[in-house]
Amino acid sequence: MKNIILKSLELVNFKGIPYAKFDDLNPKENSFFGKNEAGKTTLFNAFLWLLFGKDLNDRKDYEIKPLDSDNKPTKGLNSEVHAVLLINNEEVTISRIYKEKWSRIKGSEEKAFKGHETELIFNSVPVALKEFNLKISEIVKEDVFKLITNPLAFESLKKEEKRAVLVSVVGELTDQELFDSDEEFKTLESKLSNKTLTEYDAQLKASIKKSKEEKEDTPARIDELKRSKIEEVDFELIESQISNKKALITDIDSQIENSGKSVQKVIDANTKVQQEIQKLNFQKSEIEINLRAKAKQECFVDTSSIGALKSKLNNASTMLVNSNNYLDSLKHNISTYESNIKVLEADKADLVLKYNTENAKVFDVEKYSCTCPNCQTKFVYNDEPEKEFNIEKNQKLSKIIEQGNSIKSKIEEYKSQARKVMLGLAESQKDIEKYTSEINSLKEQIQNESNNLQSPKNEEEVYLSLVNDDAQISKLNIEISTLQSKIREVKPADVSELKQQKQALQSEIDTLTEKKASKSVNDNLDKRIEELSSREKELSQVISSLEKEQFIIERFKKVKSESLENSVNKLFKTVKFKLFEEQVNGGLNPTCIALIDGVPFLAANTASQINAGLDIINTLCKANDVTAPIFIDNRESVTELIPTDSQIINLVVSPEHEVLTLIK
Repeated sequence: MKNIILKSLELVNFKGIPYAKFDDLNPKENSFFGKNEAGKTTLFNAFLWLLFGKDLNDRKDYEIKPLDSDNKPTKGLNSEVHAVLLINNEEVTISRIYKEKWSRIKGSEEKAFKGHETELIFNSVPVALKEFNLKISEIVKEDVFKLITNPLAFESLKKEEKRAVLVSVVGELTDQELFDSDEEFKTLESKLSNKTLTEYDAQLKASIKKSKEEKEDTPARIDELKRSKIEEVDFELIESQISNKKALITDIDSQIENSGKSVQKVIDANTKVQQEIQKLNFQKSEIEINLRAKAKQECFVDTSSIGALKSKLNNASTMLVNSNNYLDSLKHNISTYESNIKVLEADKADLVLKYNTENAKVFDVEKYSCTCPNCQTKFVYNDEPEKEFNIEKNQKLSKIIEQGNSIKSKIEEYKSQARKVMLGLAESQKDIEKYTSEINSLKEQIQNESNNLQSPKNEEEVYLSLVNDDAQISKLNIEISTLQSKIREVKPADVSELKQQKQALQSEIDTLTEKKASKSVNDNLDKRIEELSSREKELSQVISSLEKEQFIIERFKKVKSESLENSVNKLFKTVKFKLFEEQVNGGLNPTCIALIDGVPFLAANTASQINAGLDIINTLCKANDVTAPIFIDNRESVTELIPTDSQIINLVVSPEHEVLTLIK
């Protein structure tokens, strides 16, 4: 087993502690005494921050620096935590330093604050964050460390997380092991093809619900069918009445047929005349079609030459618009070039003035000369300043010349581009004049062609004139009129009374037929009632069978849950875990409730909670084969701790101790 012991801990400017160092800690038990806000909890936060960069609440981004009178982080300080650990009696030194970053402002002696950076040191060697985290994880995983160093850490987890930790420690009985342990469970397994136990359970619940709903609806449906049955009648009497009325209808149909035969002769004669009229109208229609074509030909005017000229006019107009747009674009480009040249010329003039000013500068001999005390003669005691002056002056002049040449080159380039655009400007102007002239010419031609066209005749007037003058159409009109005079008026026979009698008899037959059909309706209703009664019994059996399977599933879950609870609780001495809650319907809901002598963890007193937490830590240490220092806050509330192999760090509230004091 890996044993981790805190040998020494040093804090520098960490939260409310300016400096504190605790050496040679007892490998078994240590107690830190201090009044409230003396920094007891800060020790644990500092230890966690050293290893993982987080506090007790798993926060990364929180203020660790001391605060000034305005409750703001004090500047000019670095926050540091250093520790020496004994890992299986081998010393490991670890440091984390939260440093301020300052950089000198250009051209000034002052420095500006640029934020913070973290320096990590492992066994006296600075390391990067990734390497540091890897080395810490090799000692102990972060999630495990937090659970085995704080008695209340496990209970602060969500129930799903607590269950996962416990299951990882004891392992869980597999479904297959349970299937093999019981014949009913084995039968259940055979029904899980292509589905999980949870899915099959949901399927059963849905089937039971559907079957119960159908069974509950069945009695009402049977009552409704019984109420729908028709009263029994004398079917032989009805059959006799229907036969008599059908015979009467046959007699009426015969009378109607005889009265209509004389009318049919007139209708047939009229039909023959109408056929002759139709033939003559067809001949007349063919002649009119030919006359319509003749009238259209006489009124036709050829305008194809004008259409061709208008097409050319549209093309020329489009080209004129494009040429004008192109001309505007060229003018804009020339304006841009001229504007750029004007700006560059101004820059060039500024450079000439700058060059003349710089070139006029001379070395100040007086500044670097002295007088001989003996002969009063002036001389330059060192020629280096003049050399430096001339070098600097030549460099500045060369740079000005270089800038001037660059500007000159750009001016020439813009002028060259402007000249090219000017050539295009002249060509574009010629195109505009060309298309304008072409458009005027085409408009004149169109006008002349339009003036030469003859006034078109009215096609409808020409057509009507041709029709009126056609002798064949006049002859056909006379023949059609003669035939139409031969059509005789058809007066239908009055059989309305016979039809009314027939309709009344048919209505009586329909009523009798409906009464006759009631026997078939009642037979079908009786058959359906029998089917529903049979289905009701069948549904009772189906529901019973499905509920039996559901009961087996619930028993399966209960056996599995009891097995898991028993396995978990064997690992603990003072605390027991309730991993499942039974629902009203008998089902089980997964949970994770820690119980201390039957009392929920959070409802127990502080001493019971701490000892229960130590019990959990002992088990987790064995499962992970590691021990680490346990920080026990509010230690004064516990008179006696249960035994543990881990190092104990007691944090005790003591009003008598103004400053945090270690007692080994």
